[in-house]
Amino acid sequence: MPVAANAFISRDYYPLVGVTDTLMLVFAEHGSSTARPRIIVTAGEADTQIVVKSGQDLSINLFTLTETITLPGYGSQIDRPLPITGAATINDVTVITVLRGKVSVTIDSPILCRSYLQQPMINPPLN
Repeated sequence: MPVAANAFISRDYYPLVGVTDTLMLVFAEHGSSTARPRIIVTAGEADTQIVVKSGQDLSINLFTLTETITLPGYGSQIDRPLPITGAATINDVTVITVLRGKVSVTIDSPILCRSYLQQPMINPPLN
């Protein structure tokens, strides 16, 4: 059965990602394919700033490919292909961290993708 050129295998939406949250995207290995996932980030507050990092495994603290993006006003949007600019397409993990403000994130992917929102515990256990 033929598939439309703009069809998405994976599509996720996160309506609110805040300063203490980390959004992790893990893509199926896709080598040098021209099929690239995209994120659309919309600012929920004025002067919002995010950091997008890409790498090859789940050691997200060791990612060296980093792009800082500022969204100047409420409702400002960016539309980025992943992995971020300059990354080889073998970088299958992308992490989005909010430094200031709040954002909503839409993920459209022509390849298999899983996303996870990591949020800190509000009342961590004492022991």
